Amino acid sequence: MKHKKTTITIIIIAILIIAFLIQNYNSLNNYHEKANNEYSNLSIIIDKKLDITKNIITELKVMKYDSNTLTKLKKSSKKLEDAYNINTKNKYNKQIDEYLTKIDNDAKNKVKLTDKYNSLMSQIATQNDKISKAVVKYNKSVNEYNNKVTSIPNNITSKLFGMKTEQVYN
Repeated sequence: MKHKKTTITIIIIAILIIAFLIQNYNSLNNYHEKANNEYSNLSIIIDKKLDITKNIITELKVMKYDSNTLTKLKKSSKKLEDAYNINTKNKYNKQIDEYLTKIDNDAKNKVKLTDKYNSLMSQIATQNDKISKAVVKYNKSVNEYNNKVTSIPNNITSKLFGMKTEQVYN
């Protein structure tokens, strides 16, 4: 009889541990999915900005504008297009902003700016505002996830299932 009670106790404890792990895993997974969704939203906005940047490059060619900075803008655009890592996207997004600012200041003195060019630069400003808002949401969700993954008792579950902290967008 005593052996049966011990077996039942062990089974109950095992069930409770498994239930705890499942609940904890699901909670962590929900936070991770939220961070992934915010990353996707941010990527979509950055991709839209990249499309506008390509249109600006085309318009600058039409306007017969050429410079070293335009060449750098083309290279950064290509690198951003190929980027899959949040830090790499951030790096090339910032470079594009820097080059667009230089080109905009320089182009005003060298060529007649077209309405299309001005419209595209306005669209870039709009995308930059959207990026700023999306970065706040992304970083918030990543910080929430990272806090969950590293806090007790969630850190036990995260280590068991190989869940790691995520990078914020700087």
